[in-house]
Formats: sequence, C-alpha cells, structure tokens
Amino acid sequence: MNRLKQFVDYANKVYGLREFAMGYRDSRVNPEYSPAIIIALVVASIAARVGSLYQIERMGKSGELDRFMHTRKKPSADTLGRWAAGADYDEFRSYNGDMIQRARRNKVHVCGTICGWRVTAIDGTETFCTQSPTAEALKWSKRTLSNGATEHYERAAALSYVGAYPRLILDMERIKPGEGEVTAAIRLLGKVQHRNWRYCDIVCLDALYAQAPFINIVNAQNKWVVIKVKQDDYHLVRDMDGLVAGCPPDVELNGITPKGEPIPNNHGVTYSVKIWDEEDFTSWDGVDCPLRCLKVVETKTTTCRGKVVRVDESTYHIVTTAPKAVVKAEVVWQIMHRRWDIENSIFNDLKQNWCFRHCYTHDVNGIQTMYALFCIAFNLVMLFAYRNLKDAPARGVTLKELARQMLVGMQTLCQPITDLLPRDAPG
Repeated sequence: MNRLKQFVDYANKVYGLREFAMGYRDSRVNPEYSPAIIIALVVASIAARVGSLYQIERMGKSGELDRFMHTRKKPSADTLGRWAAGADYDEFRSYNGDMIQRARRNKVHVCGTICGWRVTAIDGTETFCTQSPTAEALKWSKRTLSNGATEHYERAAALSYVGAYPRLILDMERIKPGEGEVTAAIRLLGKVQHRNWRYCDIVCLDALYAQAPFINIVNAQNKWVVIKVKQDDYHLVRDMDGLVAGCPPDVELNGITPKGEPIPNNHGVTYSVKIWDEEDFTSWDGVDCPLRCLKVVETKTTTCRGKVVRVDESTYHIVTTAPKAVVKAEVVWQIMHRRWDIENSIFNDLKQNWCFRHCYTHDVNGIQTMYALFCIAFNLVMLFAYRNLKDAPARGVTLKELARQMLVGMQTLCQPITDLLPRDAPG
C-alpha cells in the first residue's frame, strides 16, 4: 500500500485533518490555490522531510507532484512563502492542541510517560540565523559577533512530552527580540493550559527556570514542577545542605539507569545515586508554596566490554513541588534525567533529520506558521508510526525509512489525495 496514502487516511480518520484543512480560511482574495491544497502539500512535504519551499517548487516543475495534485501549474516557493506570511497560525496551533487532546483521550499514554505520570519538558533553542538579513529578517533578534559582524537570529521555546514514545510536541512559541526564554515559556504554558488543561501532571525544566514567578505560575495551573538547581547561593540549597549534613541518604541505589532498562553484558552507562530528600522548605523568596529539595550525589560509570572506562561523580540539587508521599525520590531523579528527551528527540531530531534548521520564510508571521505546521506534521507522523503501523520504529521500519517511503508515495500515487484536496480544486 502507498505509505503516504496510508498516512493521510489515518490522519483524516483519527485526527480530522481533512475537516480542518477544508474548514480553514485565510485572507487571500480569489486565490489560485485553495488553503486546503497548500495545507495538504506543506504537511505532506514536512512529513516526507522535503528540505525547503524551493525544493517543493522544483518537485512541481519536474513532475513529481503530478500524481499528488491535478493542477497544471504547481505552487512556487514564493507562493507558499506569501501564503505562510498571511496565514492565521493560531488556527494551526489550536488544531494541534485538539489533536493532542484527542490522542490523550485515545490513551496514547495510558500508563503515563514516566512511572505512571504524564511528564512534559520546556526548553528553548535557536532555530536559524543570518548575517545577510532581508527587510523581514531585520525584525529578528540580533547580536554582535566577536569579529564585529551583526547577526540576526530566531529562537523558539517548545513544550513536549518526555519519557515514553510518542513524544508529542504540545506547542511551540517564538521568542520575541529582547525577550527572555522564561517569559516566552510562561506565555506558552498559558496558551497550552487554555486549550487542554489536563495535558500533563509534571513539568520538568533546567536551572534557567529556577525563578519564583515561573514556579508560582506552574503551581497555579495545578501542575507539579521539577527543576534542577545549580547555583549554590540559594537559601534553600544552603538550608538543605545544613539539614542533611552527617545524615545517611534516604535512598541509595546502584547500577540503575534513568530509563529503568537492563544493561546487557555489563556494557553501557549505569548510575549509582545517593539521595537526601526533605520537604516543607519556605526559604525561597517569592514562592507561594512549600518546596521539596533533593540532594543527589551521582556516580556515572561507563563500561565497555565488561571493563570500566570512565567514572564521573557529580553533586546537584533538585527542587520540586511534588509531595514526598506521592512521587518517590528515585522517580524525581529519573524525571530530571529524562528532561534531555526534549533536546535529543525533539530539537536535535528536527534540526538534523526534518530540515527544521532551514529558514522557510523570513516573515515573522510565516515563521510562526511554519512552527505550528512542523508541530502538526511531526505529531501526526509520530502517532502514525507508533500507534498505527505494525512495523513501528521500535520493531521494524525506522522513521527515516518511513519518511523516504512517504516521499516515494507522493510521486507514485494512483490518484490525487482527494481526502485532503477539495473536490472543486482549480485546474
């Protein structure tokens, strides 16, 4: 069966992609290509990992899209860029939120993502940059390099599930020029909470988010927060060190991994941890609720063919609002380690394999539109791969191979994708 047609049928049947595309309206007057045609083309291209709008244009000129759409003339890169610049990206973000909510109701994470809890992570990343900006790119953030040159760049903050697959992206927010990552994250949480207030149980973050206003906002949304604290000058950290000085650890574990997976033949990375766990701290100025602090002494052992090749020891603190009687200390430690999933499985994967690093348009509204479309396409592919395919990535075909099959599917369809294209398409 054609893999792209299989993907489209799944997206239409389970997540209503065709209904959304057919109902979407933009501000263009008498457009040559309807919004549904462009949405179908862009979402399918992202899923097939087509690298740019120019590459889509070249595929149209070479006849590779003739079976995908029946219009004699295919959209150019400029046409797609202008459409993205004038699109209502809030509509796409709202659809992505509805899709996440439907997936949750379909029990996509019936056992949670980590030890029965639905855990999300927030982080920021730089998406693309240029030293030769267009008029639109002058609205980006800018910085001066060591050689004196001025560089304009874009950043985004994302919220995604961590732990179990599929690690869906709940939303992505552009970080405005002169704005901090935490400010954008607060705005992002507010939008996600408005669309789907039961999206998670715990939010885990790095030390940048160890700020009283952010902790208060997450707590006000009835979510627990888990933050790794690096600074030693916090009163809470000093109080914790003084309280547990000379005391035995509350939890001591040897030869474990953050994923709880066995290490075969003594080959890989294991951890030995000592955890001191205390709660009801009120020494963090500005925080509206009592905090729980964990002091972790961690020994990381790397073995190769049964021989120890490296041993690293570190000490750090974790601050959380999760009660001690509900979330065990070792689970908090595991959640803190799994925060790296947003870096490895979201940002790195998108940039290296999905062409997310490429700037599709310099227009600010177009950039936010592409962020939303990437979230939609990425989530649909993850749900299709892990929830629908019998040869899921964990058991057979890889995600790269799946993207290649979709690209071939665009070129070899027996008939146009009428499930996504309107019946009265031009041409």
